[in-house]
Amino acid sequence: MAVADQSARSNAPLDRGEEHETAKLWADRSGNAVIAKLVQLDGKWYFDLRRYFTNPQGKFTATKKGVMVSVRKLPDLVKAVGKSEREAIRLGFLKSEDAE
Repeated sequence: MAVADQSARSNAPLDRGEEHETAKLWADRSGNAVIAKLVQLDGKWYFDLRRYFTNPQGKFTATKKGVMVSVRKLPDLVKAVGKSEREAIRLGFLKSEDAE
Protein backbone atom coordinates (compact mmCIF):
# COMPACT_ATOMS: atom_id res chain seq x y z
CA MET A 1 0.00 0.00 0.00
CA ALA A 2 1.46 3.34 -1.05
CA VAL A 3 1.53 6.20 1.42
CA ALA A 4 1.12 9.76 0.15
CA ASP A 5 4.06 12.13 0.40
CA GLN A 6 3.47 14.16 3.55
CA SER A 7 6.03 16.85 2.68
CA ALA A 8 3.52 18.73 0.48
CA ARG A 9 1.26 19.60 3.42
CA SER A 10 -0.09 23.11 3.73
CA ASN A 11 0.30 25.07 6.95
CA ALA A 12 -3.11 26.71 6.42
CA PRO A 13 -5.53 26.07 9.29
CA LEU A 14 -8.24 23.50 8.59
CA ASP A 15 -11.84 24.65 8.46
CA ARG A 16 -13.45 22.56 11.20
CA GLY A 17 -17.11 21.76 10.68
CA GLU A 18 -19.38 19.41 12.57
CA GLU A 19 -18.28 16.67 14.97
CA HIS A 20 -20.31 13.63 16.00
CA GLU A 21 -18.98 11.52 18.88
CA THR A 22 -19.80 7.87 18.19
CA ALA A 23 -18.07 5.99 21.02
CA LYS A 24 -16.06 6.56 24.19
CA LEU A 25 -14.22 4.00 26.30
CA TRP A 26 -11.77 4.21 29.15
CA ALA A 27 -8.21 3.44 28.05
CA ASP A 28 -6.93 2.94 31.59
CA ARG A 29 -7.64 3.87 35.21
CA SER A 30 -5.80 7.20 35.14
CA GLY A 31 -8.53 9.15 33.35
CA ASN A 32 -7.38 8.46 29.79
CA ALA A 33 -10.03 7.61 27.22
CA VAL A 34 -10.30 6.59 23.58
CA ILE A 35 -12.96 8.56 21.70
CA ALA A 36 -14.32 7.84 18.23
CA LYS A 37 -15.78 10.72 16.23
CA LEU A 38 -16.99 11.61 12.78
CA VAL A 39 -15.32 14.95 12.01
CA GLN A 40 -15.79 17.39 9.16
CA LEU A 41 -12.64 19.21 7.96
CA ASP A 42 -12.62 21.51 4.93
CA GLY A 43 -16.00 20.10 3.91
CA LYS A 44 -14.84 16.46 3.94
CA TRP A 45 -15.82 13.81 6.48
CA TYR A 46 -13.32 11.75 8.46
CA PHE A 47 -13.37 9.05 11.13
CA ASP A 48 -11.14 10.06 14.06
CA LEU A 49 -10.11 7.56 16.75
CA ARG A 50 -7.96 9.33 19.30
CA ARG A 51 -6.60 9.01 22.83
CA TYR A 52 -7.68 11.74 25.26
CA PHE A 53 -6.47 12.67 28.73
CA THR A 54 -8.37 14.39 31.51
CA ASN A 55 -6.92 17.88 32.01
CA PRO A 56 -6.71 19.61 35.44
CA GLN A 57 -10.14 21.18 34.83
CA GLY A 58 -11.64 17.71 34.39
CA LYS A 59 -12.21 18.04 30.62
CA PHE A 60 -11.07 15.56 27.99
CA THR A 61 -8.21 16.90 25.86
CA ALA A 62 -7.07 15.22 22.66
CA THR A 63 -3.53 13.90 22.32
CA LYS A 64 -1.61 13.45 19.07
CA LYS A 65 -1.99 9.69 19.48
CA GLY A 66 -4.69 8.47 17.17
CA VAL A 67 -5.74 7.82 13.62
CA MET A 68 -7.89 9.81 11.22
CA VAL A 69 -9.09 8.36 7.92
CA SER A 70 -11.61 9.39 5.29
CA VAL A 71 -15.05 7.94 6.01
CA ARG A 72 -14.67 6.15 2.66
CA LYS A 73 -11.95 4.02 4.34
CA LEU A 74 -14.16 3.19 7.34
CA PRO A 75 -15.36 -0.20 5.93
CA ASP A 76 -11.71 -1.23 5.38
CA LEU A 77 -10.83 -0.15 8.92
CA VAL A 78 -13.76 -2.14 10.34
CA LYS A 79 -12.56 -5.23 8.45
CA ALA A 80 -9.02 -4.75 9.77
CA VAL A 81 -10.24 -4.43 13.36
CA GLY A 82 -12.42 -7.54 12.95
CA LYS A 83 -9.48 -9.49 11.54
CA SER A 84 -7.30 -8.35 14.46
CA GLU A 85 -9.99 -9.41 16.93
CA ARG A 86 -10.25 -12.88 15.37
CA GLU A 87 -6.45 -13.25 15.43
CA ALA A 88 -6.30 -12.14 19.09
CA ILE A 89 -8.88 -14.83 19.93
CA ARG A 90 -6.97 -17.45 17.93
CA LEU A 91 -3.73 -16.57 19.74
CA GLY A 92 -5.44 -16.67 23.16
CA PHE A 93 -5.12 -12.95 23.91
CA LEU A 94 -8.92 -12.66 24.11
CA LYS A 95 -11.66 -15.11 24.94
CA SER A 96 -14.41 -15.25 22.33
CA GLU A 97 -17.00 -14.17 24.93
CA ASP A 98 -14.87 -11.06 25.71
CA ALA A 99 -15.09 -10.00 22.07
CA GLU A 100 -18.86 -9.55 22.06
